[in-house]
Amino acid sequence: MIYNSFYFIVFAGIFVFIYYLVPQRFRITTLLLASILFYATYGMHYLLFIVTSITAVFLITNKIERIHSMSDAETALINDPAVKKEWKEKTKKESKKWLIAGLLSLLGPFIALRYFNFIISNFNSGLAFLNTGFKIN
Repeated sequence: MIYNSFYFIVFAGIFVFIYYLVPQRFRITTLLLASILFYATYGMHYLLFIVTSITAVFLITNKIERIHSMSDAETALINDPAVKKEWKEKTKKESKKWLIAGLLSLLGPFIALRYFNFIISNFNSGLAFLNTGFKIN
């Protein structure tokens, strides 16, 4: 389904209508189902990517949330402002590492799929320029 096709406009219109029709607490689930269905229209093998992405985001956001909830509980017990500041900075660094890991886990597969043929083609051109006689198929 192409973004500028009639089918996509109908698909998006239906899900926007459903989104505003369902109660507030089910709207995220509606968007999740719309995303899964949208990827399924390209082929069932793309479901692996969307399900993996959903799982990675879920696990990483839970990890970041646990880091912050532990930090809030523990900093409440700390009386020294310098120690409290150091603890918050440590928590911020840990959260940032998980955020970067999450972004890489989400963007990595999509970038790889999008640019894999481009990279291989350029690599083969470089090998041909060097007269190696080697080619990656």
